[in-house]
Amino acid sequence: AGLRWTITQVLLQGDSRNRSRGGALEIIEALTPIMGLTLLFTSLCTEKLWSTLPNSTYFSSGWNSLLTILILLAGGVIALCMVFAEFTLIANTSALTFMVAGTFKEVVTVGAAVLFLHEDFTLVNGLGLVVLISGVALYNYFKYQKYKEGLLLEEQIELMSEYDNLRKEKDDEASSLLPLQPQFRRL
Repeated sequence: AGLRWTITQVLLQGDSRNRSRGGALEIIEALTPIMGLTLLFTSLCTEKLWSTLPNSTYFSSGWNSLLTILILLAGGVIALCMVFAEFTLIANTSALTFMVAGTFKEVVTVGAAVLFLHEDFTLVNGLGLVVLISGVALYNYFKYQKYKEGLLLEEQIELMSEYDNLRKEKDDEASSLLPLQPQFRRL
């Protein structure tokens, strides 16, 4: 998954040698055919649709077929919206930030399973959760420190620029106050 998101980041943001390939929708449009064909091939190889679909109740009548197709289309629209949101997030941040957010999502999922579904929560699960939360917290701390350093650097550059402009204005004023020097012609 990390390689997929890193390649997506390079496509969306470009790198030192290549410019961006476009926005989220352009990248989705470019990747959809190969993703669709890969999924079709995998599905045909593993699910043996030619033997499963004729006996399926999902296509036993016109109404069931229509309902099945509508459910599949709704799932497809939801998946498209999710991929668009993911690509937009990666375009504006980084693949690493996206993966950390995904890790946090897993923590929330485990917490919800324990609270609402009364799943077992063992010591090993707890230690894993502590390591995971510590990693996310450290990543966010270091990212925030880098962000603050960047803001401080930008502020210093802005102050230096203002200082240079003020100094230039003072130099211009001082040179305009100097007495005029006689100019001599060369013969």
